[in-house]
Amino acid sequence: MGNDVSNTANYSKQDLEKFLESATNTAYLPSVRIYFGMLLSIHYFDNSDVKNLKKLIYNSKIHQIVRLILADFLFLLLKKNSNYEQITNLLNDDQVPFFSKYRIISFLKKDIEESDLKFSKNSLENLIKILKVRSNPIEFKNLATDTIISYLKKSKDENFLLELDQKNIPKTFLKKIKSSFRIYNPLAKKNFELNLPLIKPSNISNPAKESKNINKNKLIL
Repeated sequence: MGNDVSNTANYSKQDLEKFLESATNTAYLPSVRIYFGMLLSIHYFDNSDVKNLKKLIYNSKIHQIVRLILADFLFLLLKKNSNYEQITNLLNDDQVPFFSKYRIISFLKKDIEESDLKFSKNSLENLIKILKVRSNPIEFKNLATDTIISYLKKSKDENFLLELDQKNIPKTFLKKIKSSFRIYNPLAKKNFELNLPLIKPSNISNPAKESKNINKNKLIL
């Protein structure tokens, strides 16, 4: 192994094997395991090696801090290629720890809110799948629900919204998604709008005035 440990291109197969051994030896101090785990992680990230990054994040002997940073690396590499389907697959992968999943979905939600990214249908279905898995923590499901809502508001995917009832989503999360929108005349006019609080008219005895005020508070997507 060369003296310059920052130059990951110089690492041999034997070097990487020694790093892995040190990163997964629970008899070592956490600082030692983190150091060698990061050497491996940076090496695979620099080489865009998603396969080996996944192997590291799957490995329960890799220190938790390293597995958290691996979530960042995997998200960045997959995002670079707009591979959101693989990103959402990670969220349903039982070998990925939940603390890493939280980080990945948080990045995903932020990207949705700050850009006009487009999902494949499978990516959306992967987010829906999170809501159906009973063993998923409620906080994770709530975050997935918020991510779905954010995407639908940005993408204006009317068809997907109108098909929600057919997807066997648990009632609590289905209600939360639908309550964020107001769907009307789905057969005649496929439109949906943000469900904003209505301004109560000061003169409720005037139906025409009330109707006018309500219409002003509709924000069509």
